[in-house]
Amino acid sequence: MFCYQCEQTLEGGCNKKIGVCGKNEDVASLQDIAIFGLKGAAAYAHHARELGAVDPEVDSIVADTLYSTLTNVNFRLNDNVDTVLKVGEATMKVMDLLDKAHIDAVKSGKIKRFFVIAGCDAPGSGGDYFRELAELVPKDCVILTTSCGKFRFNDLDFGDIDGIPRYIDLGQCNNSISCVKIAVALATAFDCSVNELPLTIALSWFEQKAVAILLGLFSLGVKNVYLGPKPPEFVTPAVLKVLQDNFNLKMTGDAATDMRKMLG
Repeated sequence: MFCYQCEQTLEGGCNKKIGVCGKNEDVASLQDIAIFGLKGAAAYAHHARELGAVDPEVDSIVADTLYSTLTNVNFRLNDNVDTVLKVGEATMKVMDLLDKAHIDAVKSGKIKRFFVIAGCDAPGSGGDYFRELAELVPKDCVILTTSCGKFRFNDLDFGDIDGIPRYIDLGQCNNSISCVKIAVALATAFDCSVNELPLTIALSWFEQKAVAILLGLFSLGVKNVYLGPKPPEFVTPAVLKVLQDNFNLKMTGDAATDMRKMLG
């Protein structure tokens, strides 16, 4: 443990298992965890505040937690554990607050459309289509992405819309469900189906995981998906036609031409 925050500190700081004040390494560790957690929660809270969303209870937990680390009157282990858990509680509250603020931003018209540009990346120049498409996404639209296909364009700075990032990375292939959950939440908020949302899905495919994700979307009734950079060789023309007739599956072509179609 190392601590030098109060007047009782030894010269050079307290670096023993127990400080002069009685604080031990476990309490010091819990206080560090609380501060690290507060930094994360504060980032979410600041973002939500930029969107006009605040929660007085979250603000109170932040203040109480900071105070608990600035005074050495309470080094009871269980009380410090409770403080850490309150930081977790504040984080869940503020993330929910931010989530609602984002949906409100869509309702207010600040965000015009969501583009899901995701999937598995394949070697070669064919995947450049997805970078070109991402660069063409209008400034009032947000890109959601998952999986390794994002490495075609995740070096670009997409900026933000009134504090909302225009590029949101939801993780890897197994996190694709997050895109679905966001779409379902938006559909619920707008009282419409997913297919009626201002949403465009463009998927790159390389192997079986991308195929499984596409089938998952079909099972939910999702239509109008763009698939590229080329049709799978194991899909016959007749089967492809069935998918196009039933789910309006589209194959990617020229990025600029496709973007015009996507925007209607």
